[in-house]
Amino acid sequence: MMMWRYMPKARSRLLAFAAAAMAAFYAAIGIAFAANLMDRPVGLIIAPLFALLAWGIWTLSRFARWVTIIWIWLMVILMPLGLIGSLGPNGQGAQPYWGAMLAAITPIVVAGLFFLHVFGKHKREFKWP
Repeated sequence: MMMWRYMPKARSRLLAFAAAAMAAFYAAIGIAFAANLMDRPVGLIIAPLFALLAWGIWTLSRFARWVTIIWIWLMVILMPLGLIGSLGPNGQGAQPYWGAMLAAITPIVVAGLFFLHVFGKHKREFKWP
């Protein structure tokens, strides 16, 4: 019971968990871009954007929800298409086994569909900043 005090302020525990998980994911991406500033200076622009998305999802901002939903739909659609496109002959040696590639992207696609379901089901709890 004590743990829920540190979660986002949502009426649904499932939404609070999903928002916290997505905010942690965005924060990790922002930290990764910030850690590699010397190699890729584009992180100066991208890292703060992911930090704002993490904060927006944590505070249940409607704009952050829309950006997240669009981003997740792109990943859910493009990852399987990338798998299919990579199985063609490209003349660069042995092709990876399609089952291993499918097993690698399945958890990401399933997690994306879970987040889409939760963010769509509880869309009334998100507010404009």
